[in-house]
Amino acid sequence: MRRTFIKKEGVVITTLARYLLGEKCGNRLKTIDELATECRSSVGLTQAALKTLESSGAIRIERRGRNGSYLVE
Repeated sequence: MRRTFIKKEGVVITTLARYLLGEKCGNRLKTIDELATECRSSVGLTQAALKTLESSGAIRIERRGRNGSYLVE
Protein backbone atom coordinates (compact mmCIF):
# COMPACT_ATOMS: atom_id res chain seq x y z
CA MET A 1 0.00 0.00 0.00
CA ARG A 2 1.37 3.38 -1.01
CA ARG A 3 1.01 6.38 1.27
CA THR A 4 0.55 9.89 -0.06
CA PHE A 5 1.72 12.79 2.06
CA ILE A 6 0.47 16.35 1.75
CA LYS A 7 2.66 19.28 2.74
CA LYS A 8 1.48 21.21 5.77
CA GLU A 9 0.81 24.28 3.60
CA GLY A 10 -1.54 22.17 1.48
CA VAL A 11 -3.46 21.11 4.57
CA VAL A 12 -3.75 24.74 5.73
CA ILE A 13 -4.88 25.87 2.26
CA THR A 14 -7.57 23.19 2.25
CA THR A 15 -8.76 24.15 5.74
CA LEU A 16 -8.88 27.85 4.83
CA ALA A 17 -10.69 27.12 1.56
CA ARG A 18 -13.39 25.21 3.47
CA TYR A 19 -13.78 28.09 5.91
CA LEU A 20 -13.95 30.69 3.13
CA LEU A 21 -16.54 28.69 1.17
CA GLY A 22 -18.86 29.04 4.15
CA GLU A 23 -18.45 32.82 4.28
CA LYS A 24 -20.54 35.28 2.29
CA CYS A 25 -18.97 38.08 0.27
CA GLY A 26 -18.69 41.21 2.38
CA ASN A 27 -18.28 39.31 5.64
CA ARG A 28 -15.45 40.21 7.97
CA LEU A 29 -12.92 37.40 8.24
CA LYS A 30 -11.45 36.02 11.43
CA THR A 31 -8.06 37.35 12.47
CA ILE A 32 -4.88 35.62 11.34
CA ASP A 33 -4.31 34.47 14.93
CA GLU A 34 -7.77 32.87 15.08
CA LEU A 35 -7.32 31.20 11.69
CA ALA A 36 -3.86 29.92 12.65
CA THR A 37 -5.27 28.41 15.84
CA GLU A 38 -8.09 26.69 13.91
CA CYS A 39 -5.63 25.37 11.31
CA ARG A 40 -3.17 24.32 14.03
CA SER A 41 -0.38 26.13 12.22
CA SER A 42 1.83 29.16 12.65
CA VAL A 43 0.72 32.67 11.77
CA GLY A 44 3.32 32.86 8.98
CA LEU A 45 2.16 29.63 7.36
CA THR A 46 -1.46 30.78 7.58
CA GLN A 47 -0.60 34.11 5.92
CA ALA A 48 1.32 32.28 3.18
CA ALA A 49 -1.67 30.00 2.55
CA LEU A 50 -4.01 33.00 2.25
CA LYS A 51 -1.60 34.67 -0.19
CA THR A 52 -1.51 31.47 -2.25
CA LEU A 53 -5.31 31.41 -2.44
CA GLU A 54 -5.35 35.10 -3.41
CA SER A 55 -2.62 34.86 -6.04
CA SER A 56 -4.34 31.88 -7.66
CA GLY A 57 -7.49 33.97 -8.06
CA ALA A 58 -9.60 31.72 -5.85
CA ILE A 59 -10.43 34.54 -3.43
CA ARG A 60 -10.07 38.29 -3.10
CA ILE A 61 -9.64 39.95 0.27
CA GLU A 62 -10.00 43.63 1.04
CA ARG A 63 -7.86 44.73 3.97
CA ARG A 64 -9.17 47.67 5.97
CA GLY A 65 -6.41 48.09 8.53
CA ARG A 66 -7.72 48.09 12.08
CA ASN A 67 -11.23 47.31 10.85
CA GLY A 68 -10.17 43.86 9.68
CA SER A 69 -10.17 41.98 6.40
CA TYR A 70 -13.26 41.33 4.31
CA LEU A 71 -14.01 38.67 1.72
CA VAL A 72 -14.74 40.39 -1.60
CA GLU A 73 -15.10 37.43 -3.98
